[in-house]
Amino acid sequence: MIYNVSIYKDKKDNILLIPYVFDEHGIRRKYNKPVTLEKPYQSFVIGKSVRECFKVSIETKCQQSEQAVNVWQIATGIKSWYKFSKERLCVSGKFNPEEGYTFLPLKRQSDGSYTPEGIEIIHLTAGLDAPDEEIGELVLKAFSFLDNKVITSCKEEIAEVVIKEAENGKKQYSPEYHDNGNPKPEKPEPFGYNCAWLAIKTQDIDKVAKALELKNIRVANWTDGVEAWDEFNGEVFVSPPLGDWTIVIGISLPDMGDSRHPDKLTPLILKLSNVFDEVQYFGTQRTSEYHAWAKARNGVLIRAYAYVGDCGQTACNVGEKTIEEKKLGFNFFNEKSLEARKNGYWDREDLRYPREFDVLSIAREWSTDTLFESEEYPPGLGLIGLLPKIL
Repeated sequence: MIYNVSIYKDKKDNILLIPYVFDEHGIRRKYNKPVTLEKPYQSFVIGKSVRECFKVSIETKCQQSEQAVNVWQIATGIKSWYKFSKERLCVSGKFNPEEGYTFLPLKRQSDGSYTPEGIEIIHLTAGLDAPDEEIGELVLKAFSFLDNKVITSCKEEIAEVVIKEAENGKKQYSPEYHDNGNPKPEKPEPFGYNCAWLAIKTQDIDKVAKALELKNIRVANWTDGVEAWDEFNGEVFVSPPLGDWTIVIGISLPDMGDSRHPDKLTPLILKLSNVFDEVQYFGTQRTSEYHAWAKARNGVLIRAYAYVGDCGQTACNVGEKTIEEKKLGFNFFNEKSLEARKNGYWDREDLRYPREFDVLSIAREWSTDTLFESEEYPPGLGLIGLLPKIL
């Protein structure tokens, strides 16, 4: 079994370590026993803290009451994951009791997630008997790689753009997002992880804003939209048209609920589907392991699925699987099914739990690739607005 710890470093070189533990379903979850190290610190202190986090990972089984917490928010006071990750580098730490320690530098993506994508993949390893100082040195080396290879290279690329455009007599590169106080049209920003959105089949963004009864509406580009949709402040971003679809993004959107909370999402998409040809919903939330998707036409719910991992509950499973779900091989455990009562059901290898990438995959099949890897769209402007309180 492999144990994990996420290690973050901010601009002041302060370090935050968050251990992962397994729940009763074998799913890794961030655990609310973070370790914070402020400068000055020594290598052996980092190494010792890493060992302590792995010890927590090994010895702890996550309880339901401890799962639905934003550990990074508790540790830093920052409510938005996007803002938290924006100023932090990340290293993934892994421990294999049979082999030792591995540290993998991760690159922050534009949606706020961290992956090895876009940088040379480097695994820094240490044996089981490695002293604290060696482990700490590996962590610092991993961050040093990110400092040197990612941040510096980005600055160099920007500098090259400035120089080339200046040589060509063109307007130099500027990091400004606004022209004379007005939003500057931008190409779409990838999104989808730890997020929620509606895909509405229309190119009329004003009609979307009216149907949602948005208040305090203002024109915005994608940069402003990211800042708005990533806050629990009731605001959403209505994107410029993406082909036949307009996307409404915001973690303030209602969800399908569970045994503890009412379903506020279904009434909304049914209402909207009486105005537009089709309305789809997608949501994924890491701390509660909430993963959901739905579609409605003409006031009828065609398909809806939601799983809430922090309580091990299939919150919604309405309608037959769509062709796209079957194509993607979506076969999930369902504690409410008759088969779940049979011996060996939970040991079946043909079933699994949904993941956040499943949400992005079905969104790509149904309407829009939110990572924008398969299609490009021109720069555009959308709207930011405040959802009515009834939602």
